Amino acid sequence: MMTWGVGMLTGVVPVIVVGLALIMGPTQMVARTVLRGLAGPVTARRWYRAATCGVIIGVIAALAVCFVMARAQVIDIALLSLLVLLGAIDWRWRWLPLEWTVAVIALALMGGMQTGTIGEVAIGMIIPGLSLLIMRQLLFWRSGQEPLGLGDVWLVTGLGGFLTPFASFAMIGFAALSGLIEVVLRRVFGSKHGQRFGVSYGTHLCAVFAISHYLWRFV
Repeated sequence: MMTWGVGMLTGVVPVIVVGLALIMGPTQMVARTVLRGLAGPVTARRWYRAATCGVIIGVIAALAVCFVMARAQVIDIALLSLLVLLGAIDWRWRWLPLEWTVAVIALALMGGMQTGTIGEVAIGMIIPGLSLLIMRQLLFWRSGQEPLGLGDVWLVTGLGGFLTPFASFAMIGFAALSGLIEVVLRRVFGSKHGQRFGVSYGTHLCAVFAISHYLWRFV
């Protein structure tokens, strides 16, 4: 009975969590930005509401189908959906919405419940998240400038629940390296956009995590 209850919790609740996160979060900003890039501003203004509804309904429907056919994969698919949105909005706006980063944390905790490793998940979240927060505060006090957004700290905390502490610090390092490469490329190609708004570190975190957590399985 307990196993069935936990299975329902880790299957149904992720659908609810992601659905609420998409409804409460800035999903329409992502939809409008993508439409604007693909079809121009006029089309974006006309269709972004419909596109937003399509994204929300599509994600929820995909998770519902996954719940029926492969319940163990619901959390992974829900996480991937959030990573795509987080990566997109941080790339364009340098912003990681709390609604979506907290949803990542919730999915990590539910994953720990699903596998019976809630203690390890909590440790995996606390160590990198707290370390990054301390580093951020020290650099802020030293320079007087914010070197890293709190959204990045929340995101690392959530993603850490799916990794070991060592893998989390490796993710942080590789994301910083790819961010440095982005800066170099922007300077080489003369992009003023990157100089005004800085590096979308959250996008690099999402990309590095996705490569290690999803693509690495097929290598």
